[in-house]
Amino acid sequence: PFSYNYPYSSGYSRVQGTLYVSLIDSKNQQLVWQGKGVGVLNEYSNNRDKMVDEFVVKILEKYPPKAE
Repeated sequence: PFSYNYPYSSGYSRVQGTLYVSLIDSKNQQLVWQGKGVGVLNEYSNNRDKMVDEFVVKILEKYPPKAE
């Protein structure tokens, strides 16, 4: 029997990364707070902007930091 050995690819790609949200005091340019989130985006999704917006909302839910 004869066969072709081509690698299979589904064409589906995901991007994993870290998003930082930094709040800077405009008067003295000092960092006031920084939030961080790690997540995955579908590379070819039509909803990428919405996904990033939701991700930012989740990060900002941690602001202001709770006193210990």
